[in-house]
Amino acid sequence: MDAGARPHRPARAAARRQHVSGARGRIVLISLSRELGGAELHVERLAGYLVRELDDTIELICRPDHDIDPWCRRLEAVGVRVYRVAPTPSGLARLVRILRGARLVHLHLAHPAGKYQVAAALTARALRRPALMTHHLVPSAFAGEDQGGGSWSSTYALYGRLITRHIAISQLARDWLIGRYRFDAGRVSVIYNGTDPEVFKPAAADERAALRPRLIGELMPGSAREDLTLIVTVARLSPQKGLMDLVDAAKQLAADLPSARYIVIGDGESRPTLEAAVSKSGLDQVVVLAGSRTPTEVADWLRAADLFVLPSHFEGGPAMALMEAMACGCAVIATSVSGTDELIPDAQTGSLIPAGQPAALAAAIRDLVSDAGRRSRMGQRARERVTAGFDIRQSHVRTLELYRAMWSAP
Repeated sequence: MDAGARPHRPARAAARRQHVSGARGRIVLISLSRELGGAELHVERLAGYLVRELDDTIELICRPDHDIDPWCRRLEAVGVRVYRVAPTPSGLARLVRILRGARLVHLHLAHPAGKYQVAAALTARALRRPALMTHHLVPSAFAGEDQGGGSWSSTYALYGRLITRHIAISQLARDWLIGRYRFDAGRVSVIYNGTDPEVFKPAAADERAALRPRLIGELMPGSAREDLTLIVTVARLSPQKGLMDLVDAAKQLAADLPSARYIVIGDGESRPTLEAAVSKSGLDQVVVLAGSRTPTEVADWLRAADLFVLPSHFEGGPAMALMEAMACGCAVIATSVSGTDELIPDAQTGSLIPAGQPAALAAAIRDLVSDAGRRSRMGQRARERVTAGFDIRQSHVRTLELYRAMWSAP
């Protein structure tokens, strides 16, 4: 064969099979979000696992937005090579250069459409790189109809043709990808994002007794009363998360539950709106917007909480924050959206309510706050549920198995 000739197809397939074990290459993860949420935490934990398990260089392509700077620093600290690539013509050209020679491309889709996402999929296909796409959001799974004037449907049809394999983070999402967007059923696997039950775990009684007054005192000086009921929410502050419903429910319950304190951990574009709503409702001492917190601080609040509430209007699948709360043995209230019932299959595991109904949320909070025994039993059942089927280690192992299957394919 001439030195400049391309290997014929069997030779290329054999060369790729040599990568299945032992060979060092480049695995490129792509996450194009402007802000941090559950999908980005999943990418961070997966990248750390891959660094530990493989000899390959693990790389990440992400946006240059400053809101994700701390996330990028954490990834670099564990050995991930991070490329900050702008969605500009020169940035897209750089994306092509980075993907050239990658052993595998893993695109994490937290928004259904966009030139960046489509360019990455097209580039992987053009370069004949094995490509995997994790669908952290499926538009029709939460909207009923495409909100992009049909553009999302055409984009998804393109993904179905371009990408080698797909991960749906719920069975509901898989059903939509296959039924609505006509994806090949044999190329779509359900792998829940999962959480780490060794990091998120219940506090012992003495630890919890010390934790609660410390956290309350730090966040609400002068309010470290033993009788406070801590109702915690961890969510990005966006309309998606239904936090205005939580403020409305807190207002309805103010007279009945004077010791309740609603701690909302997270940040986002809805913060000014929420602050105004809290102030207008006279709830400044009741609803506390605590801002972003480290994973360790989040775990502490979940261990200290009496109740966890997530009133989302839609999700891509069972929410990571919900899994974390359940792993901590916390009783939970969530909305029955986007596969959440796959995580909470019955009333003994958690309380599911309709989305967008503050009165139903208020009623569920009132019922659980008034029944400590039920909260305790629910929290225990919730942790059992997460450890049995939503352990992040299971997610990582199954994802790596999928990588290896793609490398072995002819």
